[in-house]
This record gives sequence, structure tokens and C-alpha cells, in this order.
Amino acid sequence: MVNTAKVIGQYQYRLAQKDDLSALVALENKCFAYDKLSQRSLRHWITAKHGILLVVEDVNFDVDVDVDVDVDKKTTHANTNKQLNSLLGYGLVWRYNGTKVARLYSLAVDANYRGQNIASEILTQLEVETVRYGHSLLRLEVSQKNSKAISLYERLNYRVFGEYSDYYEDGSDAYRMQKALL
Repeated sequence: MVNTAKVIGQYQYRLAQKDDLSALVALENKCFAYDKLSQRSLRHWITAKHGILLVVEDVNFDVDVDVDVDVDKKTTHANTNKQLNSLLGYGLVWRYNGTKVARLYSLAVDANYRGQNIASEILTQLEVETVRYGHSLLRLEVSQKNSKAISLYERLNYRVFGEYSDYYEDGSDAYRMQKALL
């Protein structure tokens, strides 16, 4: 992918950019009640060399434009909310140097767009990028309460290899899952 975008249907999958920060924060707050990535963390992962932060947006998204006209100063300023509204999901992989293991740290899709294989495609694209960087095993943690995510991971051939008790902020337990990418 290397700073290029891949369009599948009406969705574009690409690496996150600095301009995506506000939209990522809004999406994070919309998708998660607990264990949220902070704005500072998301800013870090946009440029981190040991991370892969992939976003998806709707290529058919209508851009909202607000135009401010100052008659006295004879100026016009347009504000677009495209970045704030057009991100539908993201996935974040941490790459560990000196090992074949990488970790899916977060995967989120706006509730209005779930059920359209967006999470599956984000994860598939992240797997391709992870292999491109030389990693052959992708691991993740998922709440044992999150049956939809567990089903997604199992459908994509991730397997449980362990558990963590009281792993999440809400006290829920986690499955540890992994997939051999090669």
C-alpha cells in the first residue's frame, strides 16, 4: 500500500494522514465506550514507523461546505467537514522490531456501516501490509463479550491461543487470538 490508496467498491482504504486526526478521534469516541485511544496516541500512530494505521472512507461522500463571507473585509472562507465525517473505520497494527510477530491493536467501524465487510477488508489490507514489512504472525486481543468481532476473526482464520482475565477497563476478559500470515 505504501502511501497509496486502494478503492474497493465505494470505499477507499489508505494509510492515515495528519489531516485525519480529528476524524479518527471522533470515530474512536463513537465506536468505543472504554479503552479508547487518545488524540495524542492517534497522532503518534499516524506517523510512527513501527505502526500501520489504515483508514477507510466513502469515495461517494458528499462534502459539507460552510462559506463565511465578511463583507467589510471582502473575504470569503470555506470550511469543509469532509475529513471529520467521511472516515468509516480504521485499523491499527503495531509492528515489533526483531520479531515476526505483529499485533492488531485496534479495529473500528462506524456502526452505520457495519455489515458491509469493511472490517474484514481493513483487516485483510492490514495483513498484506504486515507481511510486506516481514511479519508472519498477527496477534490480537478481543473481549469475550464481543461475539461479532470474535466471529469476524474466526471467519478470517484467527484462532484462540490464550486468555487474559480482567483485561479491559470494564473488567471483561479477553481472548488472545492469532493467525499465521504465511
